[in-house]
Amino acid sequence: MALGLAACSDELVQPGTGADFEKDVPVTLSVDYSVGNMRPVSRADMAEGRDREVNSVWLAFFDAAGKKKHEFTYGQNDLGSIDQMDVTLRSFSNLEVLSGTYTIAAVGNPTGNKGIDQSTNATGDLMTLLQNVETLDQYRSIAVSATAGAVGVPSGNLVMQGIYVADGSHAKNQLSDYWVGQAEQTVDITPSTTKLGGVIHFRRLISQIKFRIKWDTQKFSSFRPVSATIYNVPGYSWLAERTDGAAGNKVTNAGDVIGGADAYATSQRFYNFTPDKAGTAATTYTLDWYQMENRRVALPDHAPADYAGREKERKDAVEGIAPGKPGSEKNTGVYVPLCGLTGDEYLNNNNASYIEVKALMDIASPGAGVQSRQVEATYTVHLGYCENNHSPSDYNCRRNTKYIYTMTVNDIDKIMVETDVENVDQNHEHGAEGVITDVTDGFFDVDAHYEAYNIQLSEAERTNLKWSMRIYTSQTEFITIDQDNYMDYPEKYYNWIEFIPNGWNTGATYAAPYHPTTNNYKLHELADANVGLNYSERFTMFVNEYVYEDAADGGRTTPNWKEYVNLPPRMMWLKVEEKRSADGESQYFTSKYAVRQKSLQTYYGTGPENPSEALTLEHVDEIQNGREQGTKNAFSDATLRARGGRFQTAYNLGIVDASGTVSNQNWNKYVGFTE
Repeated sequence: MALGLAACSDELVQPGTGADFEKDVPVTLSVDYSVGNMRPVSRADMAEGRDREVNSVWLAFFDAAGKKKHEFTYGQNDLGSIDQMDVTLRSFSNLEVLSGTYTIAAVGNPTGNKGIDQSTNATGDLMTLLQNVETLDQYRSIAVSATAGAVGVPSGNLVMQGIYVADGSHAKNQLSDYWVGQAEQTVDITPSTTKLGGVIHFRRLISQIKFRIKWDTQKFSSFRPVSATIYNVPGYSWLAERTDGAAGNKVTNAGDVIGGADAYATSQRFYNFTPDKAGTAATTYTLDWYQMENRRVALPDHAPADYAGREKERKDAVEGIAPGKPGSEKNTGVYVPLCGLTGDEYLNNNNASYIEVKALMDIASPGAGVQSRQVEATYTVHLGYCENNHSPSDYNCRRNTKYIYTMTVNDIDKIMVETDVENVDQNHEHGAEGVITDVTDGFFDVDAHYEAYNIQLSEAERTNLKWSMRIYTSQTEFITIDQDNYMDYPEKYYNWIEFIPNGWNTGATYAAPYHPTTNNYKLHELADANVGLNYSERFTMFVNEYVYEDAADGGRTTPNWKEYVNLPPRMMWLKVEEKRSADGESQYFTSKYAVRQKSLQTYYGTGPENPSEALTLEHVDEIQNGREQGTKNAFSDATLRARGGRFQTAYNLGIVDASGTVSNQNWNKYVGFTE
């Protein structure tokens, strides 16, 4: 069918007048249509205008008995570009129908999308499913499929539901109501009707979520969002929007009816957040995603009283630990406001969508006696909390809606969440789960090469020592190794720190000489070390290079430098005390000492197509970093020690002096160009 504009003199007819008129008289009809506007807000948005594109359309007229009476299909060659409502209305014209009372159904972009007819269990191309529809109820039973866990930027071929609206505002520059949810309605098409007075409103099945992360810059000296994961991403959405059901209603969402592993899935883990400004000065990071609608509300008997109550979980007892003791219970992942305290009746309601954000932060003022306080936190934020003046019972994520969330971390255990659909902001507390580490005696921030420090451990501290390491295996992934699980990992990941007793009577500045086979203890050996009476207090701690040398690992015969350069710093904590919350989800450690070591850096690529050998540098002092003794002692010279690796190299070779003055030296004195 061709697409054209209707003449201004067409007779306008309103629906459902109830007037008697002759039925089944041939009529040539036109009806306007439009797609609502979703404003672009960030890099994750679709390209300008792509969310309004309609490349195919299925249009059907169902009679008063609910049977399909007329059907029209349009391909890309039949449709012009879809303009915003305040620009131009388009029309489906030359529709050959019979007079009568109808419900009009329309679907935008069915071609190329997939679906399932829940009434027949048929699956496949959405356009084919629609063309096989015989009744209005069968149309309402069709769900649109999405890739399980997919939250990326849509391709632009967005499925849209079209609803005929007779009494909405359709004038230019009046956008406030034409894209909100509308109920299906009937329309009378009389023998004299040539143009319907209403408009078919196309609405997308997806939501767009813009999630901002901020923090109190006075409270935290550093803050880094590490990762984010979206849980319960719907794999299906009803094509025809259903009215809101009661809490726990099992038919409001298509996934609850269809079931299966793809009904609700977990997204990939995000590591890349968009900073509000380039560099380390950024104070806000943003993550955008898209997903199918997911409509949930809290059970009336368990409605949360405030925001924090939204994340209350059911607990399971841990066998062997007395109730009330740390670790005596564990979270189940079942949320009380959605499912109640017990029972399975409303477990489907637990599929409300939420985001889990993991972050690392340093406290600016940790308090007396604490050198450093580091926090690894996990924050959970359920979507919703926008409707009915920010009702805590609202977990809805509605179609064709853009949500804006701002999570501000105010303290270790409190965040503020702002939600914006109606430009209303409020402040709320939320309990965080995670790990807090206080370092009391020494926090050593070291570069990539060898280092040595003296530490002091009492007999009781050493024999009951708990320790932990964070080891990065890529730019974004890390493993946690401690005294309980170290045997599950290659030794190269935890043998990079060694201890040699040096006697408590030799003075705090005395460093024991390093020898690879004489009285050296690794972390897992330190508790059982036979150090002798005079060696029970002081140890020299040797930090190895940020290099994982293991000829046997993976069948390699030489170390592969590409796996350990340009990584985040690795860390080690000597934990003296440990406390856990009753549910075991949060831990508080007092670490007497901690080490954070930067990786080697290189400007060479690490891909298989890049060189097998490359130059790697420290971040600050390449030749002399404060403990290494060469021909010149940079340890005592703060000016030299603060200079970068390139200067240190030239200084050690005698090319420049301490002031930076270049002597009569040439690089070919040190570099053989023929080798």
